[in-house]
Amino acid sequence: MSSKDVKTLTKLTWENEDIGAQPTSPLLRKFVRFRLSIQVLLNVTLVVFTCAATADTLHSQTVQLNKGWNAVHLQVNPTNSAPDVIFGSSPVDVVAVYRRSSVPAQFVSNPDVDFLRESGWNVWYAPTRPDSFLSDLFAINGPAALLIHSRANTELQLFGGVVPLTVQWTSNGFSFLGVGLLQGQEPTFAQYFSGSPAHQHNRFYRLESGRWKQILEPDNTPMRAGEAFWAYSEGPSKYQAPLDVEFPTADGVVLSGSTVNLIFRNRTTHPVTARLHHEPNGVLPAPVAVRVQVLDDPTEPMKWVSVPMETEVWQIQMPALEAGKSRSIPFEARLENMTRPLQGSLLRVSTDLGTETWIPLITIREDLIASP
Repeated sequence: MSSKDVKTLTKLTWENEDIGAQPTSPLLRKFVRFRLSIQVLLNVTLVVFTCAATADTLHSQTVQLNKGWNAVHLQVNPTNSAPDVIFGSSPVDVVAVYRRSSVPAQFVSNPDVDFLRESGWNVWYAPTRPDSFLSDLFAINGPAALLIHSRANTELQLFGGVVPLTVQWTSNGFSFLGVGLLQGQEPTFAQYFSGSPAHQHNRFYRLESGRWKQILEPDNTPMRAGEAFWAYSEGPSKYQAPLDVEFPTADGVVLSGSTVNLIFRNRTTHPVTARLHHEPNGVLPAPVAVRVQVLDDPTEPMKWVSVPMETEVWQIQMPALEAGKSRSIPFEARLENMTRPLQGSLLRVSTDLGTETWIPLITIREDLIASP
C-alpha cells in the first residue's frame, strides 16, 4: 500500500457532504457520529497495519531441524505465508499447527500416524507426497508453535515481520507454545514459570526422538530457544513471561504526536535486570526520544525533558527491578527528524534470566503523507 493510499484511507469525509454541514436532526446526528467513530477506528487500524508491514520492522530467524519430527517456535511472521513457498526447496514434508478451539488441546503421541485422529490440528503435506490432497493448512503466520517433519537434517532461514507474542492459555488444559529465549542462556522451566501460580508443577512436555517426554524435574531442566512445548495451566492464567513487557497496541510501540510508555513488570519472586536494545534494520530507522525526569534544576526543582536517542544501535541498561514491581520508559517520536511518513526499527528486551522480547518501533509523521 502506497503513502497515497494511506492518505486516502485516513481522510475523514461525509460521503459527498461538507464535513462542516452537519445534519440538524438529533437522531441523524447520532447516526452520523456513530458512523464517523467507526470510520476513525478503521482508519487507525489501517494506518498501524501499514506501518507494521514496513521493511524496517522485519527480522530473520534461523531454524535448525533434525531428521524426523521437530517442535519449533516460529518467532517471525513470514513475508510470504504460503507453506509451499516457505518449505518448497527444503526437505520439510509435513507441517502442523494446533488451532485453539473450545475442546481441550489434543496431544499427538505419534505424529507419524495420529494427525487425522486428533481434533484441532491443521496440516500441510508437501506436494510431492501422495497424501498432499489432505492438506488443510494454507498459510503459516507467526508467532506460532509448529510441528515440522524433515526428511533430513537441515537449516531454514525465515524472514518476516516481528509480531509481539501473546500467550493464550487454556484453562485446566494444555497449551502448545514457544517463548522468547536467549540462545545459550535459557532458564529452567521452574525459573521461567516461578511467577505463575498456574504453572507450579511438572506438567511440561518436550519432543524427544519423535515422542513427547514429560519434564519430571523442571528445577533442573533448561528450556531451549526456538523450541515449542506443551504446558498445563491449572485454572485460568494471563502469565506472559518473567519480565512482562507491555505497550498500548498489538503492533508494538507506535508513536506520532504523543508519548507512549513501555512498561516492564517483574512477575518473579526475585529481582530481574533487563537491557533495552535498539536494532535498526532499514536505511531510515525510527527517530525517538526518551522522556527523563530531571531533579534540582536551577529554574525548576523537578521537570521532564526529552533526551534524543541515536538512530543507530543503542542500548539502555536498566537497574534491577524488584519482585512484583514495575517501571516505565516514556517514548516520543522526533518528528522533526523524519523524512518519510512511516519509519520503523526494532526494540529488543533481554534479561539476566535469559528471556528475550522483540517489539516493533514505529513512528508516523502525518504531514508527510502525500495528498491523493
